Amino acid sequence: MRSRPEQARRNLLRCRSDTTTPLAHDPTTTSEEFARELAQNAADKQGTEIVILDVSTALAITDFFVIITARNTRHAQALARALDVGMKQKGILRRNVAGMNGDSGWVLLDFETVVVHVFSSEAREYWQLAELRSDVPKLDFTAVETEVVEEEGWFSTPEDLSPDSIDEP
Repeated sequence: MRSRPEQARRNLLRCRSDTTTPLAHDPTTTSEEFARELAQNAADKQGTEIVILDVSTALAITDFFVIITARNTRHAQALARALDVGMKQKGILRRNVAGMNGDSGWVLLDFETVVVHVFSSEAREYWQLAELRSDVPKLDFTAVETEVVEEEGWFSTPEDLSPDSIDEP
């Protein structure tokens, strides 16, 4: 008879998704496409040095790590919050979060098949997670420049922002 930890590990390995298997929340998207979507969303929110690691062969708990650098701890938290809210709006809920409160400089979002690590530059240099996992394949990712949509509205021109720009008759 197998021990409980061994049986649990076997069950976890058996249930683990393949990186090409469709995701439960969206059957048209794979884990790799989801990781790329998260990386692009991070780039849109001024995340830098984005790396996607395929850890599916090395770890039994997830398929991909998305590693992102933020300008500072506050930016890391805001970026992680934006990713979380953006996915929630699409019906994709995270399983866990760590580092959202505090000043560690490292925020982790666990979306089950993809784990997002958002670091401040100091924390990324200290922990060197991408270098620690140098034995796994790195996916090619280049952020696509998205066009900024300027809305017509109340304060649509700089002249409208300053009360000193009122033209006198």
